[in-house]
Amino acid sequence: MGYAAHSESWNIYMENSWTCFIKKIDKDSLLAKWINAVAFAMTTGLMIRIIIFPTGALAETQLLDRLIPFLIGVLTFLFFSQKPIVGLLVGVLAFSSTVIYNQYF
Repeated sequence: MGYAAHSESWNIYMENSWTCFIKKIDKDSLLAKWINAVAFAMTTGLMIRIIIFPTGALAETQLLDRLIPFLIGVLTFLFFSQKPIVGLLVGVLAFSSTVIYNQYF
């Protein structure tokens, strides 16, 4: 009982602490831009790692079978909608089509 009460009060404390800290950060500040840049760099690095050095079932596909659908998804995002979900769905559809085509034809 003591642990649960302590844990709950700690969660409330941490939630309030972060809320106060986040409200003080200006979204156009250098710190916010740096955090955004680091997040984008990590995401991009992870995506490139998955495409270039895949593991598991994805490793059984050819590099071009992964690279071309990825580029189709990115180009769809950039030129048509500017909505990440549309680029993601088009990329997944292109990759699925490539895998099915290579498997059956």
